[in-house]
Amino acid sequence: PTITVYRAPAETSLGAAVIIAPGGGYHHLAIDKEGHDIAKWLSSIGVTGIVLKYRLPRTEGDVYTMQTPLDDMRQALRMVRGHAKEWALDRDKIGVMGFSAGGDLAARASTLIPDDEADLLAPNFTILGYLGGGGKDVRVHAKTPPAFLVHAADDRVDPLGSVRYFTALEQAGIPAELHIYSEGGHGFGIL
Repeated sequence: PTITVYRAPAETSLGAAVIIAPGGGYHHLAIDKEGHDIAKWLSSIGVTGIVLKYRLPRTEGDVYTMQTPLDDMRQALRMVRGHAKEWALDRDKIGVMGFSAGGDLAARASTLIPDDEADLLAPNFTILGYLGGGGKDVRVHAKTPPAFLVHAADDRVDPLGSVRYFTALEQAGIPAELHIYSEGGHGFGIL
């Protein structure tokens, strides 16, 4: 796994960072549209954007499991928090963002947090674009961070996964916002 860091300029920095997990069905990564382009834009508005190139468990011949990308996201969170002072980041303003399969990864990183490393591994917020995997494996709990979700009604990935995640957050009393647009399909990005 690798990360690419687009630091916000010192004069406009808000001290926040977002680790971005591009989508691609866990067999490839839409790393420009759902990664580098977004990180550059975030940097331009004062937020350090960090693109995570995670290992893919659904690539032919690979030996990785579905745990592998989650381990990669956790390593990225450790690294960003470890460099927070050097990169002029507030350790309490580090979130995760993901699209499709990357959204599934970001949601799992936000809900499957080992108690012994919660200070390092718990994101402070989550941004999910067209949550992949339907959110089936995601279990919201009291320590799940606030979330912003976006989906399109005409997406081939059922928007009910995003609705289920949002509903679980609401029922747990966790701040959440969900936008479902009538059109956009799948992979519309945010720019």
